[in-house]
Amino acid sequence: MTQVQFSQKQIQRVLSQFDYLIQQMCQATKSLLVSELDVVSLNDRKELKKWTGGPIQSTEKCLDEMFEASVHKNSKRSAINAWDGNFTYGELNEVCEPPWPNI
Repeated sequence: MTQVQFSQKQIQRVLSQFDYLIQQMCQATKSLLVSELDVVSLNDRKELKKWTGGPIQSTEKCLDEMFEASVHKNSKRSAINAWDGNFTYGELNEVCEPPWPNI
């Protein structure tokens, strides 16, 4: 059995997320649906803004179209870098391709 160790930063991030969600639930003045919870905290928004360089523009494109464009533009660049493996956009596209043609 493989043991996974999380860094202090990862654990702090998860705890911070739980704290943010629990605060919203405790401050609710009415019955609150899970879908009404804001899952992106102010700190997460700041971090996302650092990563993206600013606001992200909305689009009418489907996710699969956007991913295909990224594959063609960045096939050799890293798409996933995780503790259990790494994939470039091209490799990820190969393992995610549906085994049937577009209909």
